[in-house]
Amino acid sequence: MRYLLSFILVFVATLTYAQRQNQIVEPWKMWSNLHVYCHVNGTEYSTDYIRFNGDTAIDGENYKKVEYAEDEAHENWTFYGYFIREENNKVFLKRPFEPEGLIYDFTLQNTGDTVTINNPVTSSPLHLTLVETDSVETTGGWRKRRKFVADGYQTPEYWIEGTGSLSGVLNSGMAVFGGLCGSAELLCQHEHDTLVYQNPDYQTCYLLTTGIEKKENKMPGPSVFYNKNSNKVVIKCKNRETRKVVIYNINGNVLESFNMKNNYAAISMPDNVDYLIFVTVAGNHKCTTRKLLVY
Repeated sequence: MRYLLSFILVFVATLTYAQRQNQIVEPWKMWSNLHVYCHVNGTEYSTDYIRFNGDTAIDGENYKKVEYAEDEAHENWTFYGYFIREENNKVFLKRPFEPEGLIYDFTLQNTGDTVTINNPVTSSPLHLTLVETDSVETTGGWRKRRKFVADGYQTPEYWIEGTGSLSGVLNSGMAVFGGLCGSAELLCQHEHDTLVYQNPDYQTCYLLTTGIEKKENKMPGPSVFYNKNSNKVVIKCKNRETRKVVIYNINGNVLESFNMKNNYAAISMPDNVDYLIFVTVAGNHKCTTRKLLVY
């Protein structure tokens, strides 16, 4: 009887752990993401790490804080300005004082199943249709991968159970939308400090360029930077097109929000304040976000 009870306890513990491996929002999981930025003279690469840590109750729901680190040793963690929760194989993301948005629905099983996600990172709702399911191998075993398409877009979206989007765990839908300039990709995923997934196109979990690597084929897109002399955030685009611009701080508070109708904008920042801001520029079904230090 004692051995039977021990077997049952071990079986239940193993089953529970396997189920939690298929969940996204776990404090023992960590992702590294590659960000590609195009400039006039070439391309720049940077990496950040993402984890979910600390319980927070908001409007009766239990969330975890999204934290990020930009150092290779991932020792210096900062609140990213988002909260995340998971319930019944669905994952929700929200900024402070804003409604949450559905970013994953892993209940979809059959080809033709549809879902509308509303990821605060990509700024616009997206209707996805499941077109294929296969598996990818990780050090923790095989995991299901789902391929989605969206009407009017050519690039598909891929989700791996327990891992998330191949554009990065917070970036569901970004592959479909694309970027005005640059892209984001999942590099690696760790669980309990053990590597379980690595992007087959890269041999590293951390890539950073201190300068700009020149490319012959330069991708068009906006230039977003902070001008200290004028204390303004400057946005330059190569063509005239109505774009939605949102500037918010690390706590998710919107500092500026407006429609940019020309190819140039300069937005004044408060004086004598040092802080990190995020600038999102969205237009023509494309969206990009830049992090800037105002000082």
